[in-house]
Amino acid sequence: MHYQEYEKRKTDRELEFNWHSTAGEDNIFSSVLYEGYSAPSGFCFDSSCTDPPIVADPESPEYNLPERVAAFLEFLKEQADHYRSGNIMLTMGGDFAYQNANQYFTNLDLLIKYVNQNSTEYGFEMIYSTPSRYMKAVKGSIGDSLTERKEDFFPYADDPHSYWSGYYTSRPALKGYVRECNNVLQTCRQIEVLVGSPYCDADKLWLAMSVAQHHDAITGTSKKHVADDYFRRLAEGQTFCEGVIKRGLEKLSGLSSGSLETCRLANESFCEITSRAENNSFTVVVYNARPVNRTEYIRIPLLSKNYELIDLTTNQHIQLTFVELNPALNRVNSDALPVEGVFRQLSLHWDTPPIGFNMLFIHDILSS
Repeated sequence: MHYQEYEKRKTDRELEFNWHSTAGEDNIFSSVLYEGYSAPSGFCFDSSCTDPPIVADPESPEYNLPERVAAFLEFLKEQADHYRSGNIMLTMGGDFAYQNANQYFTNLDLLIKYVNQNSTEYGFEMIYSTPSRYMKAVKGSIGDSLTERKEDFFPYADDPHSYWSGYYTSRPALKGYVRECNNVLQTCRQIEVLVGSPYCDADKLWLAMSVAQHHDAITGTSKKHVADDYFRRLAEGQTFCEGVIKRGLEKLSGLSSGSLETCRLANESFCEITSRAENNSFTVVVYNARPVNRTEYIRIPLLSKNYELIDLTTNQHIQLTFVELNPALNRVNSDALPVEGVFRQLSLHWDTPPIGFNMLFIHDILSS
């Protein structure tokens, strides 16, 4: 929530409200956390924190239970003053928290026990809870008097000069690669099912894709070395899945084992397989992962126009259409070109059956 709206709602005790989204008539109970989702200052009990632990033994020279509880109650009172329901959600965690969960919960148990033993005096009762229980308690006490909010939450800023808008376009290469890897993942899963694979090679890419959904990953707001690691994980998972897809399509199509290869640089109008002079002929397998018939343009980089194309499903010869590439692309890929070689792109408007494939045979006429 925008920092100015947050401060106003905090003053007006309206941090809990009903939100009517612009997408429909749904009424969504909403509650703004008091100071984010981290533990109150001085009460982080993880091994990475430096806050003093609670010592409840009165005979210990480090006994600090009364003063620690007193400081804790001050924070509770401060937070409670900004909410109207008499129920507050106290978050005790943070990024990378609970690395030492036993130590954390031991201290929380002491706080809860001591506060509840003196709940009449302190005016607070503490329980481990869940968002749903908290929502039920709030709506049960002030549900009819909750204010309403109808607008969305953008633009969002957390201080006068920090508007959170750049993440829609930050690190576009990572955003695009995540989308590409999702296509590979869904195809990989389908192929595993179609061929009855006993392995779970898709899991490596699935895990990498899961991590990439983090709010500092696909948004592009992570540091460079972290973004590089997301790329690495995705690339390793993609390699595994490409192996599944190749082996699966070889089995489904009847092609010999190891005969299929992947063109990862097709987006650069360059394919190592089709650029090899010794590859006078090759087979292209076009797979459709969607549950409906799909018509797409297929583009295959070639070294000349002296090719013929046969649809292996119907054994029909297909008329070829070539697209001349920008000369700059030939300069970029000059190391892969033979003398006087020029890349051209074969362009096909092709129909592929749902969750199925077609096979094309491409042959260099002059080589024969």
